[in-house]
Amino acid sequence: MADELNFIDYKPEIVLDKLLRALMEGADEALYPGDERRIFTETLGALIVQLYAAANDAAKQKTLRYARGALLDALGERVSVERIPARPAFTTLRFTLSAPRRNAVVIPAGTKATSDGKLYFQTITAGIIQTGNISTDIPAESTGGGETFNGLPVNTISTIVDLIPYVESVSNTEITHGGNDAEDDEHYRERIRQAPTKYSTAGPVEDYKYWAKSANMDIIEAEVYTPQPGCVTIAPVIADGAGASMDVLDNIYRVCNDKTIRPLTDFLVVRNPEFVEYDISFKCYMRAEDEAIAVSNIEGNNGTIEKYIKWQSAKIVRNVNPDQIRREVLCPNWALYPIGALRIDVI
Repeated sequence: MADELNFIDYKPEIVLDKLLRALMEGADEALYPGDERRIFTETLGALIVQLYAAANDAAKQKTLRYARGALLDALGERVSVERIPARPAFTTLRFTLSAPRRNAVVIPAGTKATSDGKLYFQTITAGIIQTGNISTDIPAESTGGGETFNGLPVNTISTIVDLIPYVESVSNTEITHGGNDAEDDEHYRERIRQAPTKYSTAGPVEDYKYWAKSANMDIIEAEVYTPQPGCVTIAPVIADGAGASMDVLDNIYRVCNDKTIRPLTDFLVVRNPEFVEYDISFKCYMRAEDEAIAVSNIEGNNGTIEKYIKWQSAKIVRNVNPDQIRREVLCPNWALYPIGALRIDVI
């Protein structure tokens, strides 16, 4: 971890000491606690410290390490790396007539339907209910981007917004999926750091990793290897350590297989890594009076066991390491978990 970078030293005690010294030199007398001039100076000092802090933060925002939001976007522009925007969710909408018609009924592209008056989906292409039929299925996407649109159950999107003659009902035939929020600052920052590798085709390992991460902000790591000459396999790791969905795998393939990125001689395969199951079993010892808190810190929500599991699944080909869980249990984050175990036997 790099040392904290500060352009201005604005420690309150230093700023206040400088102000008081300057004031006492100007007044040519000591200013003791309770003196109105000293009280005013101390109040003014707090405001000056805030201004120094704001100026220091503004200076730090010019560096990749600390930039955030729009300023991070501006740094990305220097190396032609754009933040991944929010992506829509997808589903299939089935439009059904009240009765068969003698003439075909056209469902225009952009026809909207909603589940609750807040989340809207629209058809991507036009659809036709042919003569004699009463329904047709049309692919649809959400009108906005983000994970909010994911997970709507089948038959939930059931209200037609754009009314069409003779169409009686609409429903989604599959759970909505594929929506992503806009890329967060940390993921975007890491891609900007890797940007110099993209000025070649994705031949080297790091180049393929850069483009794979560009496909989806949930990808925290990607293993790139060659099982045989001319074949490149990409295995992504998702933020929660689970397998990537087909939508994510398809996006990685689409990005990395672009003719401007993939070397002509490479055959590309994108797949999930192989998952290895393991059991966690250990016996720990603690003081009786600390038992309730220690057990909560170890086994509770976001406790040391969960932290170990997240660490274990954050990278591919990371050996199952009992010493790491021993470390987590015996030496927890003292700011959050001030009480841990005294001794642990990993089974």
